[in-house]
Amino acid sequence: MTAIKINVFGGIAPRIDPSKLQESQSQTAENCRLFSGSLESWKGSANDVLLATSPVTMFRYSPTKWLQWAVDVDVVRSPVPDDQFGRVYWTGDGDPKMGVSGNIDSVAPYPTNSYTLGIPAPSTKLSGVIATNLTPPAGASPEEKRTVYYVYTYVSAYGEEGPPSPVSDQFEPSETEQVNLSAIANPGAGDHNITIKRIYRTLDGEYVFVADIPVANTTFNDNISDIDTGLPMVSESWYAPSATMQGLTALPNGILAGFKGNEVRMSEPYYPHAWPPEYSLSTDHQIVALGKISSAVVVLTKGHPYIAHGVHPSGYTLETVEIDQSCVSKKSVVETGRSVIYASPDGLVSIPSSNPVVTEELMKKREWQALNPSSIVGVFHDQRYYGFYDATSIGGSKGGFILDPGEPLAGMVMLTQYTECLYADLEDDVIYYVDEAGTQIKKWDSGAADLNYTWKSKRFIVNDLVNFGWFQIRADSYPVTYTIYADSAQVATGNITDIDPVRLPSGFLSDEWEIKIEGNTRVRSVALAESAEEL
Repeated sequence: MTAIKINVFGGIAPRIDPSKLQESQSQTAENCRLFSGSLESWKGSANDVLLATSPVTMFRYSPTKWLQWAVDVDVVRSPVPDDQFGRVYWTGDGDPKMGVSGNIDSVAPYPTNSYTLGIPAPSTKLSGVIATNLTPPAGASPEEKRTVYYVYTYVSAYGEEGPPSPVSDQFEPSETEQVNLSAIANPGAGDHNITIKRIYRTLDGEYVFVADIPVANTTFNDNISDIDTGLPMVSESWYAPSATMQGLTALPNGILAGFKGNEVRMSEPYYPHAWPPEYSLSTDHQIVALGKISSAVVVLTKGHPYIAHGVHPSGYTLETVEIDQSCVSKKSVVETGRSVIYASPDGLVSIPSSNPVVTEELMKKREWQALNPSSIVGVFHDQRYYGFYDATSIGGSKGGFILDPGEPLAGMVMLTQYTECLYADLEDDVIYYVDEAGTQIKKWDSGAADLNYTWKSKRFIVNDLVNFGWFQIRADSYPVTYTIYADSAQVATGNITDIDPVRLPSGFLSDEWEIKIEGNTRVRSVALAESAEEL
């Protein structure tokens, strides 16, 4: 006697002929939850916060406050230890920006306000005259003179210091004289929240701290003795990031990374406002996106990918990854902790990996391109890649898919849900999303009702022409809808309401059989047999 029994339910592998799929693989797996081997349903979504407008990017700043943008933005939290200002940083919305608690989240929609990231250098040198010091130090000699130069910097309310001004003219005061400084220029237009001017002068070949003065002051009388000066200046190359930098990424060693054109840019460790030009690295191809694996930066381009290794930005080196897989979608890039995954023209690629195109066993280029990979938006959650695509511009549809990159042969599950705005929250262990053109943030797989799934088996080829007269579904609850196909034609359909086998039509024979299941309850197995006794 002949029978077909399915105990394990898997996803689709579109590149493979339906008759050559593995026993558990499927032709259709839509809205299926296939974590346990059984056929299960995802729960529907639960509503979270209602936004003011429809976002393209959102970021959970606090449990009830979401930052939102109408463009593609990359957001990171402050790398500064115990940051008392609750700062976040982002690129993609004009100049790189910084937001501060109480300012960024004062009035919805958030961010309410922001500051341009980085502190400018003063554009003019200060002036000064030598005058008598009315309170010279004990033992000061009018004969002993020294040569000094001055620079000054701007400092924000958050302790962010910028690069120095042009160097002053030379002064040669004696020990009984002081230098009365003037023309200490105010900052120009800009939203940097500068509150301090910091003055330095030369001592033993370096600039050392002299004094901080309020930003409104334009003069200072320097009668500070050398012994009372402070630490050397460290901000000489602490320039603001490029206005067109994008792709902001936070590394675990306190460094922020971004890119402009074909250059990777890096910040001073734990000083996210400071981007020394000497920390730049160049690639042969235009950069599309960045990712990270621990302290390494994965650089994804329109050509080869690269990996930048190092500890301090001054010592990072760039290594080419010898795979011919460019990145076609910046928003497809996800970080798994051990690798970076992105959409290429041929499939999903994982770096590092001995088999980098993780979808290759499931899809070849033709099937992959049908999803319009340049449109893919992805997140990584519970060891699975969740991708959403829009193929309407090439005659397709909108939807999503789920893939376990560690077990690609388990197949893909397709989703009827589409979104271009996703956020994977590690604290809640939840995916948040907003429907296309919607304003309601939703929590994936968190609602009360279950989604309906559709699962269709491989095409089973049996050895003999048979008439399967009986069908059984073992499920946690019923009803479950089924459809049976023989020689690709529908021969039976209906609802099964309990575990008892149901009688199928007779009067024909076939050696090609397929089973489709629809519902939202957990199904543990299905079986076709010639007799009820076999079941």
